[in-house]
Amino acid sequence: MPVTPTLAQRLTVLAAVALLAAVSAMAIVAQRGTDEGAAALTSAPAPAGWNIAFAGSRGATGDEQVLTEVIDNALVEPGRQLEVTDALATMLGIEGTVELQWRFATAG
Repeated sequence: MPVTPTLAQRLTVLAAVALLAAVSAMAIVAQRGTDEGAAALTSAPAPAGWNIAFAGSRGATGDEQVLTEVIDNALVEPGRQLEVTDALATMLGIEGTVELQWRFATAG
């Protein structure tokens, strides 16, 4: 004769699983809360190495490294993967569309 759990036993197991899931979720949220002070640039692992893209100034071109940020993702000119502000283009000596190397910023 097979042994089948009673309704009370099934509800008890279900309640225990729900309690364990709730405690785990609270622990994860609490851990993420302690990481909020970390810099945004280190919040996700960045791929190593350099990437190549065709970039050009959005307005009216360099062996320099600068730290900049993405301000939008709407490209104006076809054939480009990146576009920079006039000020950054001037700083880098970019005129027209050029090939440049870029990478994600990493800690350190």
